[in-house]
Amino acid sequence: MSGRCINNAIKCMRLFIQSLPVGCRFSILEFGSHFETVLPPCDYTDENVANAMNLLDNISANMGGTNILAPLQHVSDLQASEGFVKQIFFLTDGEVDNSDIICATAQKNRSTNRIFSIGLGSGADPGLIKGMARKSGGNYAIIGDNDNMNENPQSSSSRSS
Repeated sequence: MSGRCINNAIKCMRLFIQSLPVGCRFSILEFGSHFETVLPPCDYTDENVANAMNLLDNISANMGGTNILAPLQHVSDLQASEGFVKQIFFLTDGEVDNSDIICATAQKNRSTNRIFSIGLGSGADPGLIKGMARKSGGNYAIIGDNDNMNENPQSSSSRSS
């Protein structure tokens, strides 16, 4: 992820975090050839939101390729609060050669995870973006290279599954 894509990803993350409901928990992972937890699961508090915003300032496009399966499995294995479905906001500008396995994983965990996937730029695989959302009961959006990120990322080619 580079240039405009990483900037759009960070803008999306900021908007998502700011619009989370009070009482929820959230975390941030970044991925490429490997993945790292930027912010472990935490309660939505003013302090944690401020910390998350500061951490987003340090995210860069230096993680290598696009290995989606490992972070998806990691997040899927995290315990959700009782009675809740995890809402996963997934952003990528890449494509993979194992989208069938990734979509099968999304479907397998549908009862505990809902994926909202955002494809950033022309390099994002629309089949993967749509498939992850549809298989998990989430939504998707594809933001083109020339689209400006505005205050609502879902205003760009957004669809319900």
